[in-house]
Amino acid sequence: MEIDEHFRKGLPHLPYKTFTQEADVFAELNQWVPIRSLRSLTPEKPFLQEVGSFKLGSVGLLSQSGTSIALEIDHCPHLHLVMVYGGSISIQSAGGSIELREREAALFPPGFLRSSGAHSLVSISLPPAAVKRAAAAIAGRMDALRIQGGFELRSLKGSPMAGVFQSLVASLDALLPLGEGLVGQLVTDDVLLRAVAVVLDPSLVTREPADPLRPREPQARADFDALIDFIRANLHQPLRLSDLEAQSQWSRWALQEAFRQRLKATQMEWIREQRLQRAMEHLQRAQEPLPLGELALHCGYQRLSQFSRDFKIRFGIPPSQVRRL
Repeated sequence: MEIDEHFRKGLPHLPYKTFTQEADVFAELNQWVPIRSLRSLTPEKPFLQEVGSFKLGSVGLLSQSGTSIALEIDHCPHLHLVMVYGGSISIQSAGGSIELREREAALFPPGFLRSSGAHSLVSISLPPAAVKRAAAAIAGRMDALRIQGGFELRSLKGSPMAGVFQSLVASLDALLPLGEGLVGQLVTDDVLLRAVAVVLDPSLVTREPADPLRPREPQARADFDALIDFIRANLHQPLRLSDLEAQSQWSRWALQEAFRQRLKATQMEWIREQRLQRAMEHLQRAQEPLPLGELALHCGYQRLSQFSRDFKIRFGIPPSQVRRL
């Protein structure tokens, strides 16, 4: 027995496991959420479930398809963004009840969940603290509690954000064959957390005429210099926009404007330039240069191929040829 192609629409590049026994899929799902019970709604027919999972920083992704089941989850501390790619599912949570069909999505608050139906879906698990940090980073640390108490059921039926999340998941799926390193390097989890924060509080992306969190000179110059020192000391690490905003304690608008005015670049453009300059200096000056794979990691690249590609675009030659000059 195979699952109808109608249900294979979530994250097709994930490695999937196939289950024909309720107890086995119960154990698999229980690794991700606290399952209370799971049972087939069509016991007269063969039972079949396919489950794929992926951990992306603090965010968990679960893709599940199969025959009709009823599922009960104990109190879960995380938010869940559920997107349906085929079939339908009825869900009851602490925030209310909803039925989702193909291409529909909803954001569920922490709490008990009960679901039933035959479906193909992707469920994204998001820690509330991580969502709050993302919201605080967008608005500025002074606004860290803006979404306090705002975790409630949010239907995305008919909302453009449903398409945004589907596009993000599709992009993530396209990256999976290239390896976990590249997926982590592109900090897709930070993008997902920020998008969820915006769903919870759309005003986070409303730019006010005057930015109350913009630092004043001369303190602003000292703060910006400290941020630049932080970046240079951590070029070997993945650096998210949220990391920079939290480190500087500036709003995202103030930080963007500071980079534009002072460095004539976006944050990520400037960071990439610093990484590549560090690599070039090492290759030119080191008596015993690091192997290229180690140098790429030392400069914040998880994949040598991406490092070599960016290096050649920036300097016109691949890093392997610098040693021969």
